[in-house]
Order: sequence, then C-alpha cells, then structure tokens
Amino acid sequence: MSDSFNFKKLRKNENLELTNKDREDLIKTLIKSYENYEKTLFETNKRIRKVKLELKENINK
Repeated sequence: MSDSFNFKKLRKNENLELTNKDREDLIKTLIKSYENYEKTLFETNKRIRKVKLELKENINK
C-alpha cells in the first residue's frame, strides 16, 4: 500500500513534525486497519456462532 503511513519514521523521532501528507496517510492507514479489524471480528463471530450451533445439534442427538 503506497499510502501506508511509515510508523518506523515516527518511532525514530518522537518530536517528528507530521506533514499534511503524513497525516492523511496515517488516517488512511488507521481506517484501513480498523476496517480489517471489523472484518476479522465479524468472521470470527460468525465461526463462533456456527460452532455453537453445531455443538447444540450434537448435544441434542
């Protein structure tokens, strides 16, 4: 991802002045990370519900 924020650059210099481009890239990166987190969480919950249902079905047999 070319618009990805360079976190290494930030870690190297605590007093780093962010340019507008850096800020935009940081925001885009954080949004993308959050979207990936939401997607993963949704998929995980879906799998959990499926396993719970399968367990209930197996118990009722």
